[in-house]
Amino acid sequence: MKCKFCDSNNTIKYGKCKDKQWYFCKECNRKFLNNGNFVRMRTKSQIIVTALDMYFEGLSVRKIQRQISKLFQVYVSQVTIWKWVIKFSGLVKTFIDELKPRLSEQWHVDETMIRCEGEYKWFWQIIDKKTKFLVATLLSENRTIKESMELFKQSKERSLIKPKTIVTDGLWAYEESIRKVFLTWRVPHTTHLRSVGIRTRETNNAIERLHGTLKDRLKPMRGLKKTYSANAILNGWFVYYNFLRPHETLNGITPAEASGIKLNFSNENGWLDLIDRATKKNYEDITLPENHDKLMKQTKNVFNRNRIFLIKIFDKEGKEIVNPYGMKTEFLIYETAIEFVKFYKYVYPKLTFMILEKISLEELEVFRL
Repeated sequence: MKCKFCDSNNTIKYGKCKDKQWYFCKECNRKFLNNGNFVRMRTKSQIIVTALDMYFEGLSVRKIQRQISKLFQVYVSQVTIWKWVIKFSGLVKTFIDELKPRLSEQWHVDETMIRCEGEYKWFWQIIDKKTKFLVATLLSENRTIKESMELFKQSKERSLIKPKTIVTDGLWAYEESIRKVFLTWRVPHTTHLRSVGIRTRETNNAIERLHGTLKDRLKPMRGLKKTYSANAILNGWFVYYNFLRPHETLNGITPAEASGIKLNFSNENGWLDLIDRATKKNYEDITLPENHDKLMKQTKNVFNRNRIFLIKIFDKEGKEIVNPYGMKTEFLIYETAIEFVKFYKYVYPKLTFMILEKISLEELEVFRL
């Protein structure tokens, strides 16, 4: 029996509850139930991945709800489906950000307007000409040098090679940002083809067609309601377009396969494998302190009012978040604090958690992930 969290075979039976066999992993010290579900999810994994696939194929959550009722004879609320999209889009996006595609030497860049929070915002995209791989995306309120530089820095981190040619429209911000991000003394230099169109030798049709594909999905939604949910949906769109959607120009393979990323999905619905691998990778990143075992023995099932474990939470920029999402931040048992951090690290992989041991008025850092 393999562990759901770390994929280890070092597991043992850990008793039964309601006639269901539980297992315990000696590697990561976690209990799990072999029911075929995702980690900490009650709904069958096949129902979840079917809902995700339908959503990014263009169905609304209301239509997905009806289809799931017909296919699986179970009731799932619209809000639940929406939460699946938000949760698993971010989880998989964090996992695939570490994969490095082999791209060609020509990129196409453009921006388009999408409706978000009742206003129009700019959505930037970079696509590789040969593999059709969506290299980088960005949602912003303005289209200045600052935003275009952030887009190009993101693409530079993801790609293994520097492009020889970047094709854009006549936006003035591209010229300066390309020079600052890609210009070096090494040869070959990156050439900027600007103000392309149907009357020039080079066109930007590849990226314009990509805009059309995205808007075909956003049109039934009549715009995006909130910025945080918009970013989650666009992250899911990034995953779906690159890794799951076959491309006609590429003879039916995905842009990820064309760029040399071979994930070899064992299931027809690739979402199942992507979520499973993203979950295991997320738990591999968790490191325990040297005195973890000692603290577990000392504090397990022992209440000490003079000893409190505080949890501090930071965003990706290192700024502390005060009481986010109504989370509890004080615990009397170290083991409970550890389980809390592991769970929310899975739900919010981009947040950083720190556990502080507070004895009287002194604070001692004991855990960070």
